[in-house]
Amino acid sequence: MNNGLFFILGNLLVVSGVLLLLGGVFAWLRAQRKYSAWISEDGVVTSVVSHSIGAANFHFYPVVEFRTKAGKIISFESELGFYPAKHKPGQTVSVWYDPADPGRAMLDLAAAKWTTPLALGVFGAIAVLIGGIILSVM
Repeated sequence: MNNGLFFILGNLLVVSGVLLLLGGVFAWLRAQRKYSAWISEDGVVTSVVSHSIGAANFHFYPVVEFRTKAGKIISFESELGFYPAKHKPGQTVSVWYDPADPGRAMLDLAAAKWTTPLALGVFGAIAVLIGGIILSVM
């Protein structure tokens, strides 16, 4: 490759990395704002269901029941699946829910809230680093 291609590649990586980092910051701020009013409660896993995510590849999703501060009983299937199954019926788990809409609930796991901001930040930092290295060795 000639220097012109390295220059273009390095700059593309730096610009892409900065955009990913900005996306990570905005995703983090959005998550902070979204979950700031949510309430944490204990729930109980009532069952575990499996869903195929490919040929002979299953993930296991806990179905959780919890009681809101207002006393209403809510049941939901987690959007986050696991392999192997991480939860068992009867197990107590921590749940986050939106008090304005208790049906919007999720397991209180860092992965559920922070995967997108973290992934964008990490990939952005890697792209900036690689782009910076390419530009510095030119």
